[in-house]
Amino acid sequence: MNRGPFGPSEQTPSWQEPVRGFYTDPGQFVTLSGLDLLRSMLAGGLGPPIRYLFGLELTSVEPGGVTFTMPVTDWLLFPQGVVSGATLGILVDAPPRLREPDWPSPHPYERPVAGEVLAQQIWDDTDGLGVLQSLIAGDLPTPPIVHFCRIAPVAAEAGTTTWKMPASEWLCAPVQGRLYGGAIAMLAGTAIDGAVQTTLPAGTAFGPVDQARPSSCRAGQSP
Repeated sequence: MNRGPFGPSEQTPSWQEPVRGFYTDPGQFVTLSGLDLLRSMLAGGLGPPIRYLFGLELTSVEPGGVTFTMPVTDWLLFPQGVVSGATLGILVDAPPRLREPDWPSPHPYERPVAGEVLAQQIWDDTDGLGVLQSLIAGDLPTPPIVHFCRIAPVAAEAGTTTWKMPASEWLCAPVQGRLYGGAIAMLAGTAIDGAVQTTLPAGTAFGPVDQARPSSCRAGQSP
């Protein structure tokens, strides 16, 4: 069992690797209509860092609508063994994309998963606040989502939680230096989920609803 504080896995954490991805020329936002810009990106094939981290793909563009896909990998699992509704903010706020180079390794979402989800017996025997406090103390295994993007709780009390996540360049799209709105939504939504979890007795599950809003960042800082 992989117990201990939220430390790095044996492989280099993705948020510490040299970022891969491509940015849209800001001038194109002025010279092209939104529809033409999206069509050019669909035809081009390249994408910003957030695409290579999560596997986001722009698959169709038409007036009034676009379609994105994202693989549901085990990297996205929280301690409960589920993909949080907050993580879906990544897909909802999906960025467009720009010929693909030969990368030196698989993209982060394609790699073998590190970490583990908590056994059902833990949830049956421990209330939500106790689970979070044990995770923070390092008494329980770290889930895959922590190893993937370092989102982790740092404090938990009844009705409130505090979380952190590195604002690495992997979370930028489609303009360099602009943090992807879906990443903000995932962090904020996870904190909300955690606050609700602290109020629940053992053996209780719940489902959240989330919102997203863009923000700016600098690499290495938490939003």
